[in-house]
Amino acid sequence: MIAGSHIALGAVIGAKTNSFFLGGLLSLVSHFILDRFPHLDIGFSVKRNNFKLKPIHMIVGLFDFFGSFFIIFLLFDKFSNFHFILFGSFMAILPDIIDISKYFFKLPFLYWYFNLHNRIQGKEDKIFGVIFQVLIIIVSLFFIYY
Repeated sequence: MIAGSHIALGAVIGAKTNSFFLGGLLSLVSHFILDRFPHLDIGFSVKRNNFKLKPIHMIVGLFDFFGSFFIIFLLFDKFSNFHFILFGSFMAILPDIIDISKYFFKLPFLYWYFNLHNRIQGKEDKIFGVIFQVLIIIVSLFFIYY
């Protein structure tokens, strides 16, 4: 799943719960729920490339991650509970941040997590996956304002 979907939903959860504990927990759980649905993400492309990151994977991934957080930062002056929004967004994307670390560091104590995160992934679907992710972002932006 692209980072934008996770970050947007995590922002809504943070905004609506106004709680670091509950917002963080629900945002973290939402990551794994969203990943169960058919989607499109860089991870599928990396797997097809024998688990080797190409420069394009890094460029698209960084743009997705930082672009999504840039949009969240645009909300900074519009909401008094921005700290909950930011925390929910971070917790929602944390599982992917941990997963990406395997491409840069040898972390044998996290192999159990890498396997779990990989098994949870839904199928790759280039059409429905993109539509689903765009809808998640649009609906999340709606709910963050209303």
